[in-house]
Amino acid sequence: MHVKSYAKVNLTLEVLGVLGNGYHEIASVIQMIDFSDDIEIELAPELTVWCSRPDLNMEDNLAYIALSSLQEYIDKPVGVCVRIKKNMPIAAGLAGGTSNAITVLLAACKLLEIRLSDKDLHAIAEGIGADAPYFLSGGTALVTGWGEKIQTLADAYTESHIILLCSDMEVDNKTLRMYGLLESSMFSDSSATNTLVSALGSGGAVTDSYLYNVFDAVALKLFPELQRSWQDFAMCAKATVHLSGSGPTLFALVPSQRSEAVIEKMQTLGYDPIIGSMLGGSRG
Repeated sequence: MHVKSYAKVNLTLEVLGVLGNGYHEIASVIQMIDFSDDIEIELAPELTVWCSRPDLNMEDNLAYIALSSLQEYIDKPVGVCVRIKKNMPIAAGLAGGTSNAITVLLAACKLLEIRLSDKDLHAIAEGIGADAPYFLSGGTALVTGWGEKIQTLADAYTESHIILLCSDMEVDNKTLRMYGLLESSMFSDSSATNTLVSALGSGGAVTDSYLYNVFDAVALKLFPELQRSWQDFAMCAKATVHLSGSGPTLFALVPSQRSEAVIEKMQTLGYDPIIGSMLGGSRG
């Protein structure tokens, strides 16, 4: 069985403050896009997970952790062999590893005819990470709390392409360090997120003016190498460029009629951008 494991971007990402448990309270609109890793899964005598990144084989892969959790949950062996071809960079703000985990979980259930309720699937997903329950349905969603509260929204609509500029920069404890760079003056009241949710509810198109990410303000402190590419990207796109999640992936919304020209201009500057589109719910 061949399945695609899709990336996400944060159309908005606000930090509202610090919760009693030490986590930061967020408000974010997450959107699934058609940039993906490729996964093959087939029946096998025992559970194995292999990845095109050798450092992400077996126990080091969230997909393996997800299937191990499934085995414990149903108290039966899950005999599948999983091969993951990574196209998404690691720890890039696209939630690639989490997407892989949930994609493989759902594919294994289908392949082995394991019937779990939505409650069961959510219980397993919550043990994988904050973003994981979102990937059970994908599409457009409002995420609040410390990331554990997920409300599915009407599919976002846009007349633009999403252009991604990925990076191979990998930083230890990236997300924790990015949160550590935030000052209390950067905390907000979820107004940017609420404005976008309201627009989506009335059928409005997502445009550049709705995008917001609090980490844009501190990204260059952790990723100073991004400054030149950020500036070049903004110049080519003639649009505001944002991080996805805590980065370092950059993205911009570019009107469809201009997207190919923007891609070509960026390529002449030595970049390798990716052009993508939004995917609807039920995982596209």
